[in-house]
Amino acid sequence: DLRRAEAVLATAVSRSNWMLSHLLVALVGSGLMLLVAAAVAESTYGLIVDDVGGPLTRVFEAAAWHLPAVWVTVGVAALLYGLLPGLTNVAWGCLLVFVLFGQLGPVLQLPQWLLDLSPFSHVPTVPLESPRLTPIAMLLLIAGALVVVGLSGFHRRDLRTA
Repeated sequence: DLRRAEAVLATAVSRSNWMLSHLLVALVGSGLMLLVAAAVAESTYGLIVDDVGGPLTRVFEAAAWHLPAVWVTVGVAALLYGLLPGLTNVAWGCLLVFVLFGQLGPVLQLPQWLLDLSPFSHVPTVPLESPRLTPIAMLLLIAGALVVVGLSGFHRRDLRTA
């Protein structure tokens, strides 16, 4: 909500720093949420098989490999907010489509090129397969590019606070 941002942006805080602070919360917060989800999944599994803490590092590793895909979604939100602020909510739709493609795409027998549009389809299924660094590096580059373009657009656009 830019009505609250107006008072902050009227001070010495730059637009870029203001948006970067929000992106930092999104990027770090999503990482923390993945860690919490991994801990809950591991604890639940551990209670079922009576081995709490056994596969903990594997679960955290598997969760960590998903972080670049999550950051691509954050990048989509940054891009939309910077260039097309009226369509920022579309980022939630993108996340929904990405997750649905990953969960239901193979069941619905969707074509591979369509499944590949989801960043989550490029995440290795650790520990079932050895992770390849090239797709992860590409996801990080895409996420970074989306954030940079979003920041650039936000820096240039008019802010309507009324």
